[in-house]
Amino acid sequence: MLIANCRTTHSDLLITDLKMPDGDEGTAMEAIWQHEPTPVIVISAFPQDLPESLRASPLLIAVLIKPIKTTDLEPVISRMAAGFHRS
Repeated sequence: MLIANCRTTHSDLLITDLKMPDGDEGTAMEAIWQHEPTPVIVISAFPQDLPESLRASPLLIAVLIKPIKTTDLEPVISRMAAGFHRS
């Protein structure tokens, strides 16, 4: 569902969990990035499960460890907005 939504809706930022009930979000991020280079913030209780190939991507803005608060997310989004420019 995530991939389909991203293909029909333009997003400036994607915030997703690494473990989702309907699939592998690592694979989903790669599929989304092939369609449109959308920056991603991953929120996960298992950040060690993020494949190294995704960690190396400049589109991966941050990996935040659950549980998070709004105060954890706000500075990451601000830094992303200030420094990310679509090519």
